[in-house]
Amino acid sequence: MEQLVPLERAAQRLNLSQSTLLSLINAGRVEAMSTPDGVYMSEEQIKTTIVPEQFDHLKHNRITVSQAAEKYNVHRRTILVWVKKNYINVITPGYKMILTESDVAFCAAVYHAKGGRPGMHLFDSDGLPYQLKWPDLSTYRNKK
Repeated sequence: MEQLVPLERAAQRLNLSQSTLLSLINAGRVEAMSTPDGVYMSEEQIKTTIVPEQFDHLKHNRITVSQAAEKYNVHRRTILVWVKKNYINVITPGYKMILTESDVAFCAAVYHAKGGRPGMHLFDSDGLPYQLKWPDLSTYRNKK
């Protein structure tokens, strides 16, 4: 039996306000279920949910590529690929490139949640974490 968590507690665990979480649910970006008692999320859904809004508290923080690599345990070249693909906002280009930390934190969270392998798809065309169309086929091929 799947354990359900009320919206208020789910928002706290995801580091979001209730209104932000509710708008993400209404937009179809986060799954939840409505009952006469309120809105609930499954425990599994909370564990797998990663949205950029979770890192809004870092929006005004600036970080260099080297600092980001060390802090988020991601190789420098991987971060530079994310910059090239416009996943990360660059504040100051050049040798001591300065990035927006919220973008780095979001990319790193998605990267680590997906196993952290170079060359993997991180985001779909909507800027959301990439979901495999046929995860069973992918698992089968990886085992081969």
